[in-house]
Amino acid sequence: QREVIVKQTLDKDVMNSTMLDDGTIIFNNQGFFKDAEKSEDVVTSQVRYDGKDYFFVNVPIPETDLKLCTLVPLSNLKSEMNGIRSLTIIFMVIGGVIALLCGTYISMGISKVLSRVCKSLTKVSEGDLTQEFSTNRKDELRYLTDVLNNTIADIKGLMGEMRVFGHDVKHSAMEVADSS
Repeated sequence: QREVIVKQTLDKDVMNSTMLDDGTIIFNNQGFFKDAEKSEDVVTSQVRYDGKDYFFVNVPIPETDLKLCTLVPLSNLKSEMNGIRSLTIIFMVIGGVIALLCGTYISMGISKVLSRVCKSLTKVSEGDLTQEFSTNRKDELRYLTDVLNNTIADIKGLMGEMRVFGHDVKHSAMEVADSS
């Protein structure tokens, strides 16, 4: 349905309306339209027309003298908003579940690597320097296992040097004993 209202200015303002197909005029006789007609800005309001609630919109079209007016039944808006609200809630729940699953997966992977590292470090503290630290991860935990492997290798190197040094001291002590 449509209603065309034409405002002509000659000596005075004259408002002409083209009626709807059934002969009714909606906007021209309404107070909300007359108030919006005076404004150059977008006008929105909730109005009551023919016993029903509507959302009234009056939008000036840039660079023309035209304005677009419409009445949208509030029941339509409410049902659309309810649909959007339901969809938003569904997406938020799905997003929350996905975030929870991702967080659980990541934390279990971290926990698994740290548990293996702690078990190996316990064996190292008991004197077992044959422990190897490894992970398939490519993050800070990989860096940690690489540093631990380098530390164990350095400790093994120091132990080897101390063994050589001890052997040299023993050999020197035997020479001193033989000389004396």
